[in-house]
Amino acid sequence: MRKNFEKRDEMIKKQLSLISPTEREIKILTLEISNFVFRLNSELRKIDAFAIIGGSFAKGTIIKGKRYDLDLFARFDYNKYVSREKQQISELLFKILRKINKLDIETLHGSRDYFRVYLKKAEKLIGIPVYVEIVPVLAVKKAEESVNVTDVSPLHILYVLDKIKKNPELADSIKLAKSLCYGQGCYGAESHIKGFSGYCLELLCIHFGSFIELLKAASEWNLKKKIIIDMPKFYKNKDMLMIEMNEAKTLPPLILVDPVQPDRNAAAAVSPEKLEIFIKAARAFIKNPSLRLFIKKEANEKEMQSAAKSKRMSLISIVAESGKGKEDIAGAKLFKLFNMLLERFKKEGRADGKWVYNEEERKAKFFFLFKPEKKIIVKGPPVNLEKNVKMFRKKWPRSFVKAGNVYARRKSKGVKEIISLPKEQMAGMGISKIKLV
Repeated sequence: MRKNFEKRDEMIKKQLSLISPTEREIKILTLEISNFVFRLNSELRKIDAFAIIGGSFAKGTIIKGKRYDLDLFARFDYNKYVSREKQQISELLFKILRKINKLDIETLHGSRDYFRVYLKKAEKLIGIPVYVEIVPVLAVKKAEESVNVTDVSPLHILYVLDKIKKNPELADSIKLAKSLCYGQGCYGAESHIKGFSGYCLELLCIHFGSFIELLKAASEWNLKKKIIIDMPKFYKNKDMLMIEMNEAKTLPPLILVDPVQPDRNAAAAVSPEKLEIFIKAARAFIKNPSLRLFIKKEANEKEMQSAAKSKRMSLISIVAESGKGKEDIAGAKLFKLFNMLLERFKKEGRADGKWVYNEEERKAKFFFLFKPEKKIIVKGPPVNLEKNVKMFRKKWPRSFVKAGNVYARRKSKGVKEIISLPKEQMAGMGISKIKLV
């Protein structure tokens, strides 16, 4: 047992060294973001606003990736701007950014427009891209004052920072939780992922006290029962929570009461499928700790070819591209396309699929396993609806009647026909390209 603990602790130490920024990187990022904030605040103060560093960098829970994304919140005086907040604070922020930043400013659309700038000097020093996202918010003192969902984000930061200050080891636990979820493909609350947000994992680590205790608890979770965690003990009991909390917020399998906004489920984005993946990963790690659980395993051509061969199906590879836009929005569009094409394949025979998303290039690769049916049965109208039957038979001359309905047989569509979409439909979905590989 002791050897198992030593092995586990050694692995955790190694994983932390792999995912934690170096001291040099932290110093460079701190210097660059501080300089940017100083220049930004010199202008924001003139209009009763100020910027603060937010996100995982502010909390000390940032992990290494293909790039660093830093968050800033430009907080606008509540009393001055509450009555005219919708687009005015976004427009004011944009003008100031244009004034202080000579580089391109990318406008990102959300519940309020926000902005992203690229720190060229930081990338030269670190070796990977560094971006700063600047979000305009109202400077609320409590969640009830918020006009927009983003107004509460600085309060989330303060809550997490306070907990990490009291228990500094929480920062490493949060990094490990993020890294495990990333490796398992369940990190991110975006609609094309439906996994755990960073804030959700922070709250779970705070609640259970550490990464290991979180995994121990998760390994006991049962998807057949609603998992309810009321951190602030806001509700008298679980039954009262289910009655008083908004019905839409209690539908997900995991309910995590937000201590900053007790009427909000901080785990609302987590789908049953992604929760099940996390539970299985927690059980696997507790039983046999392995660094492989932290490594993202994506679908690839070789793996899918092997699956196709064993199932006696054809492998269809497709590359799809989204138009320009934020990575998560482009990902959501491509995920919608993937699901739509999968359903079209299923209508023509036996089908299954996986997809891989490249967020930097806004591209996705779809892998479909497909075995077409020789004949597809098309169901027509009941025989007593003569007009409808006549129209059906005009389209399908070789129709037949069975159990009071008219039917026809057709050949299954070819792959090119299945994936072919009108240009107007592609444009409406935000898809710029679909190519059969």
